[in-house]
Amino acid sequence: MFDALDPARASQVEAISLDGSSIYMTVARDRIPQAIVCLDPFHVLKWTNEVLDSVYRAEAPRIPLAPGLPNRRDWRRTRYALRAGWERLDQQHEDIVNALRRHRYKLWRTWELKERLRELYRSVHPDDAAAYLKSWCTAALPSRIKAFKSLVRRIRKHFDAIIAAIRLGLSSSRLEGINARIRLIQRRGFGIRDVDSFMSMTYPRLGGITIAPAHRTASVACPPKTAGSRPLTSRAPTSLFTPTRVRRCW
Repeated sequence: MFDALDPARASQVEAISLDGSSIYMTVARDRIPQAIVCLDPFHVLKWTNEVLDSVYRAEAPRIPLAPGLPNRRDWRRTRYALRAGWERLDQQHEDIVNALRRHRYKLWRTWELKERLRELYRSVHPDDAAAYLKSWCTAALPSRIKAFKSLVRRIRKHFDAIIAAIRLGLSSSRLEGINARIRLIQRRGFGIRDVDSFMSMTYPRLGGITIAPAHRTASVACPPKTAGSRPLTSRAPTSLFTPTRVRRCW
């Protein structure tokens, strides 16, 4: 990307959103040193969900058969209640989360910290983002969850980039969603011969192209009804691409 930009255009870049990889960070700071490096919120929340998944996998085999909790067979359904945002939970999933607080506090605490970090991007004012994130790191360290200790070190390493993304409002979540849909198209293809075939599959779905049906069923005039006659049925002309439509004429 930087090779495609001439020095004049590269000097006009004010900010760039990255995913936290050290490879991209080094290149960006070397090629556009004047730009503010922002850490994409999508990847910060992805790190938090990975911590949640690790605690979920560790706690799942020991789930007790307590009232309000799913049995071991239905334990996987609890994952939605943990991964989804609290604003999307219905009453049944809220009851599951409340039951986890009583019987599996460690897993509930992980969910609570995840939701508190989501609030950093949802309701916290940009001017208060730095203080809020510092308090979150302070609360996550004594949680006795080892995965959160690694996450806190990761967040503190990219602290300035995270706050810069909030203040500037930069996010590549839409691009990440498009990439996910492209990967889904690739899996559905069950093998693609060349790049042209892959682009032919991708552009109609993601290029904003609206494809109208190629056929239109022709209307057929019904003969007049006479006394004592039975209802007549007329058929539209059919072809290889035109479905047959039967209409009763009275």
